[in-house]
Formats: sequence, structure tokens, C-alpha cells
Amino acid sequence: MTVAAISEHAEICRRSRGLSTLFRVIAIAMAASLVAGRLLWPLLGERGVDGASWRGVVQHAGVNLIEALPAALLLLGVLAAQRVFARMSTGAIFTSDNADDIGSMGDNVLWAAIATVLIVPNMSAWVRGEGGFHFDGHDWAFLLGVLGAAIALMGRVLGLANRIKAENEEIV
Repeated sequence: MTVAAISEHAEICRRSRGLSTLFRVIAIAMAASLVAGRLLWPLLGERGVDGASWRGVVQHAGVNLIEALPAALLLLGVLAAQRVFARMSTGAIFTSDNADDIGSMGDNVLWAAIATVLIVPNMSAWVRGEGGFHFDGHDWAFLLGVLGAAIALMGRVLGLANRIKAENEEIV
């Protein structure tokens, strides 16, 4: 490796360490926010209002949990990114584990988009006792889905490149 490449590798490791820490903090904050905002506060707040029935409270909590699905999937993507950055901070950049986690990041982003457009509206309506087919087409969800598919494919390409490299090293 050249001096420039060694320097760049060290810089990637340094930046990855900071990103790993940042993503860990974001993941913890988002998990706490999802649990508190989508489950605890609605449950505690609903029960005290007008003597709401437990059935209504559970229904409201169910809809809140369903509506949290896209954020939970994106949180899984953030956790996968945190693992990638943690490994990169130790110098492990082109690894099969990183390829798997990059693919997982893309899959989770894609599923978050699908959940936003199709799963959440239909499951929420079902829990509320509404019929029909619901479709919430948001521009950002479609774009997020496209990006998720691209990231997932990049992870698979990186995984394939690692397998080809390993096979070539076996030959030599």
C-alpha cells in the first residue's frame, strides 16, 4: 500500500469510529422515543381520559405500534450501519459482514418504504375496524424505496466481490 492509501485508510477508520458512536446514540434515542411516544405515553394518557375503555386503549396502542413500523425498520437499518462503522473503525472495510449489513440496511429501508405505503395504512384500518384497501403514496416513501433497493444491491455486489476475491486468493 502506498503512503497515501495508508493515510486514507487511517482517515476512514477515524471517521468510522465517530460515525459508529453517533449512530449508536441515535439508535438508543430513537428506540427510547419509539417506545415512549408510540406505546407508553399513549397508554398512560388514554386510560385517564374520559374513562376510556381498555379495548379502546389497546386499539389505540395497536394502531400506534403499527404506525411505528417504518421507523422501527429504519432503526434496524441504522443499527446495521452502526455495525458497519464499528468494524470499519478497526480497519475491517471490505468484509463479508459489512456486505451483509449493507444489504440489510438497504432491505430495511426498502421495507420501511413498503410499510409506509401499503402495510401501515391497511393494518391500521383493519385494527380500527375499517374495510377496503388503503394506499398512502408519498413521494418520499417511493424515493426511499428506490434508495433502499440500490443500497441492498450494493451490499450484495460487495458480498459477491468478497467471494470472488477469496476464490482468487485460494487459486494463487
